[in-house]
Amino acid sequence: MIRINSLAWSPDGKYLAASGIAYAKGVVAKGTCSVWDAATGERLFGLDDDGIGCLAVAFSPDGDMLAVSLKPNESSSSMLVVSTDNWQEQQRIPFSPGFAQDIAFTPDSRQLIAVGGFCKEATNGCRPTGRIWHARLDSNEPPNMFVPTAEAQYFSGVDPLTNDRFLVVGENYDRGLRRHVEMWSVGTGERLWARRGGGVVGGMAVRISPDNETVAYLDKGRRRYQLITISVSGSPRNANQTTLFELPYNRIMAPR
Repeated sequence: MIRINSLAWSPDGKYLAASGIAYAKGVVAKGTCSVWDAATGERLFGLDDDGIGCLAVAFSPDGDMLAVSLKPNESSSSMLVVSTDNWQEQQRIPFSPGFAQDIAFTPDSRQLIAVGGFCKEATNGCRPTGRIWHARLDSNEPPNMFVPTAEAQYFSGVDPLTNDRFLVVGENYDRGLRRHVEMWSVGTGERLWARRGGGVVGGMAVRISPDNETVAYLDKGRRRYQLITISVSGSPRNANQTTLFELPYNRIMAPR
């Protein structure tokens, strides 16, 4: 079984990238990442590795690079950077512990933000623990790791607003599964804005509007998907929220 995790268009619309994981008996058997010429369908780049999960892909805003988040079964995860000139590996940035469920370039194409987490050992199994990694492509220093105050969470989506600020979305496990949307600063590693909710399972993807004023995120609720927008102006508690649509699971999933 193969699951597609991420899709990305190049800024000029010439290339389409996809990443996914092939499973065998419930475990990762092979990770795959491909880039196609959107006009001809020719496969320009391919990455097929046994035991490696390809979790997310993203093109740089200048169109010169493709980033892929990789999660090997046994070793540390990494951010792979590929040149779009020749589709050769340009840089590989390891990080640990954990895995990155989403990855994005900052608008200047010089930095990468990866979000995800790991499962910390606990007496009753393991505890979801969110992490954010920030890497500068012009530096040999290891990525900075941001540690949220509330650790019972995973991050599943990221979208940079500027070279310094970025949005993340995910799910919190403290009081049942609840989604959360947060804004962070690259420079200080601090959380600047946060909106948490209850009664839903968790956020899946997040995007900021071109004017940096409105957040749109996809929510996986208990019975349906929701597309929700929130104003980021002012206090998160008083921010306007609008549900644009709801899609029940039974519309897209066959009953068993």
